[in-house]
Amino acid sequence: MDTVREQANTPVKSNIFITGKDVPVRRDGDSPDQKNAGNEVFLNIFSPGEVAGGTSKYQIAEQIVFNQQEDTRDRRGDITLLINGMPVIHIELKASGVDVFEATNQIKKYIQERKFQGFMSLVQVFWAITPEDALYFANPGTAERMNSAFFFHWGDRDNHIIREWREIIDGESRILSIPEAHRMIGYYAIADKEKDTLKVCRSYQYIAIRAIVERVSRQKWGDHDQLGGFVWCTTGGGKTMTSFKAGQLIIDKGYADNVVFLVDRKALDSQSKQEYNSFAPVGRKVVETKSAFDLFNKLVSSHADNQMLLTSIQKMSKITDKNEEKRKDELEKIKRKRIVFIVDEAHRSQFGEMHQNVKNTFYNALFIGFTGTPIFPENMREGEMTTESVFGRCLAVYSLATGIRDGNVLGFYPKGEKTYDDDDVLRKKVAQRESNADSMEDAKKDPEKWKIYRYFTTKAPMETQYDERGNIKKDRNGRNLKGIEDYLVPSQYDNPEHRRSVVENIINNSNFPHRMVC
Repeated sequence: MDTVREQANTPVKSNIFITGKDVPVRRDGDSPDQKNAGNEVFLNIFSPGEVAGGTSKYQIAEQIVFNQQEDTRDRRGDITLLINGMPVIHIELKASGVDVFEATNQIKKYIQERKFQGFMSLVQVFWAITPEDALYFANPGTAERMNSAFFFHWGDRDNHIIREWREIIDGESRILSIPEAHRMIGYYAIADKEKDTLKVCRSYQYIAIRAIVERVSRQKWGDHDQLGGFVWCTTGGGKTMTSFKAGQLIIDKGYADNVVFLVDRKALDSQSKQEYNSFAPVGRKVVETKSAFDLFNKLVSSHADNQMLLTSIQKMSKITDKNEEKRKDELEKIKRKRIVFIVDEAHRSQFGEMHQNVKNTFYNALFIGFTGTPIFPENMREGEMTTESVFGRCLAVYSLATGIRDGNVLGFYPKGEKTYDDDDVLRKKVAQRESNADSMEDAKKDPEKWKIYRYFTTKAPMETQYDERGNIKKDRNGRNLKGIEDYLVPSQYDNPEHRRSVVENIINNSNFPHRMVC
């Protein structure tokens, strides 16, 4: 107990205590273990990988009596799950018809009354369950740090909320069953050391991490299959924690020699490194590279400290056969290694020449992308590639709509607004382009140009006209009644003049609470 009080008196410390490979414990002088009495010994008390067998033992305790405090009432908890004798998940239950937040309030009261101190401070995750609803959250440590924004519903692969307790225990996800409850504590409860906060993955993060790790586990190294897949994750979806945890598990399970977190130079700063390493368990860190030369040396190295690297695509793209002729043998060694690239912001900026250079050099590597704006055939620009063609199939989805539903992204209300003063301006622009004339005066000089110019300024409809079968209608001269709007090209909007008019429109016509000064 003294060891628990010393090493696990906060949720972050308790997570490190539980999930650490070896825990130092000093034997009492009168310990039955006379050989080590008074000495420090190292115990392996929890193993994330020893799931549903091996050295792991599971117990369920009902109606446990919390330690009595002088100034508080006697309290009994509903259900506690213990792994190897340690309480790691606590569940509070309420009857049908009672709001599930009554159960979270019960947990808050117990925390206020210091019931989750000492031995019970090892609890990592709380569940609040009624027959109609269920929430879970990481141990906040104090009642003041409890925040309903971090109470999560569990969801399925399509992000549909699961409220029925039977589904949570014995459904497809079975998150409160063994082995999943064990994995939740061992893999998906994460100590954020920088913020001194214990965090637990949301269901879509859990699904994405598992999908990535499973994909890497199936990789047949040497087949040069580079398409690892991509994760569609909107802003606010916890992408950094998801990508880090996936990378950590890939290395811990021995599925790859290196994991390289690949970001754009603009995103590569000290904050990126701090964020990754804040999640890293003891003995596992993400190493930043200072230059392409430093990156090359760390990739050649077989040292455990260099297994997880953070670098920019700009540095990585400089490592090529042409640039490394003097170190050709070492480059060949790197190419033979099992390297997983986890690409941040895998949108259009990553589809260019630098990305292809990296792929050409590291032909044995596996590439996995994270993006909030995937490119599909329907939103693909001319000459572009889809996200799937660059990274492979979609592994998991947390879309903008789901992020808004969960409160991770602010909602918005789209409103159509003209950015040209009138339709005549738009007509004239289309007419000039279609008649290949610089102006109306220029069009009048050529009868054919003038005919085309007049059609678009006076007769062409603004919107394309369709018949009942969905075909474009024709006028009496056999011309398709294609609308002016369908003749627009990106250049008419993608220019400084138009962008300036949009900003002026917003400033002049929007009801801001305070006037903006640009």
